[in-house]
Amino acid sequence: MTTTITIANPILHGMHPDPSWIWDDDLRQIVLVTSTFELVPGLPIYVSRDMAHWQREAEQPAIVEMVGQLDVHGRLLIPFVDDSGGVYAPTLRRIRGKYVIACTIARINGRKAIAEGCSQAELDAAQAAEGNFVLESDSIDGPWRGPFWIEG
Repeated sequence: MTTTITIANPILHGMHPDPSWIWDDDLRQIVLVTSTFELVPGLPIYVSRDMAHWQREAEQPAIVEMVGQLDVHGRLLIPFVDDSGGVYAPTLRRIRGKYVIACTIARINGRKAIAEGCSQAELDAAQAAEGNFVLESDSIDGPWRGPFWIEG
């Protein structure tokens, strides 16, 4: 016997622009990431087994904790984006057992970033990449590594 589930549209209520999702064979569930622009800096990750019932992965967006803070590779400069800037159109993939998100951070205010302690090298790397970066993790709930700025 087959179970039928009614799926409401939209599948996630509220503002969840630019969704990107994969079916994760290992976890046997859908994994979805969305943009947040500058409103909620980060990339919230949701999981579902049936597209009708969604759960946000971890208590906070999995990447929010990383994006505004220094890590071994740098930061995404979220505190320094101008209005209507922030993270745009993430793409989620599973590559060689790792979760990978490619994304863009738009409208970095360079003067503000430098004034608040960002190094010129850090700002130059983000600007040379035109805001394009990759994050990776071994687990969907992190920790996430990056950003790895994509130049060219």
